[in-house]
Amino acid sequence: MLPLFLRLDVHPIWAWGGLGGKRYLSAVFLCGIESMDNKKDSMTKLSAWGHLDFVPEYVSLAVLREDYCDQETVDAALQLLWKEKPAFLQVQGHLEYKGIDQPYLMELAQIVDFFKQEAKDKVSIPQTRLGMLDLIFELSRRLRKSLGLEDRKIMGKPLAESIESPMPSLPVLPIKTLEGRNDYFGVTQEVVDDIIASVEKQYPYILFELVEVLRHESIWPWDVVAELNRLCLQVSNVDTQDKEYTGWLLRCVPSELGRRISCVWEVNIGKPERPASCLGPLASIYRWFSRKIGFSRLLS
Repeated sequence: MLPLFLRLDVHPIWAWGGLGGKRYLSAVFLCGIESMDNKKDSMTKLSAWGHLDFVPEYVSLAVLREDYCDQETVDAALQLLWKEKPAFLQVQGHLEYKGIDQPYLMELAQIVDFFKQEAKDKVSIPQTRLGMLDLIFELSRRLRKSLGLEDRKIMGKPLAESIESPMPSLPVLPIKTLEGRNDYFGVTQEVVDDIIASVEKQYPYILFELVEVLRHESIWPWDVVAELNRLCLQVSNVDTQDKEYTGWLLRCVPSELGRRISCVWEVNIGKPERPASCLGPLASIYRWFSRKIGFSRLLS
């Protein structure tokens, strides 16, 4: 594992969807990496965002689900966070008033880093991407309850009955991500179709996880998005030294995968979300690979 601390520079893109006509966040992720040796105190780094002048009171709540992170794990992990990182909570509590945006995800990256690097030796921490997603979601719920804000809710239905269940078959659609450009930088319809078909057949779990991220308002998308891009590179056997081609591939494939998922995912009961892509903006994750750590290091 690389000794790196993740920072997220996120430009949010909003799309209509979810229950009751509400909007949910589908984020474009432009990710930066910074050495953990150079990591500074959260309050110094995030002073531009502002912070509460008090630590929000810890509130006990029943978890919304225990499939991936049970009540005992949530309580122990969050109580440790309240005890050892009160400054994180002052900043995160302030950001709960603003919604999920760039500063929100940047601060969450530090909290997730705390869970993975420090808390794991003291309490049980979820080992799966969906477990971490649920833990972060429960953190937000407790902060919002303490601050008197509206509770967060999980939107819509899962893509399938469970992550081990068969996923709905995805339609084949003409690619539109690079529409209007003179060329696709070598990324063709056939290439995109082959990669999506391979991911769908060999790694259907990632489709389920992507929808779960969206159902949770994209509150912690990084882990799942990184896994999606890793799988895309893995099944394509692309030369990761060709950064231009690989970058455009990772811009196009996740976007087109999102368009196809949006045709079969039931956001509202009995009403599939179409025709707009629910995952298309995730495609810009490619900039992280090309600008910061490189493709080959991700796969090592």
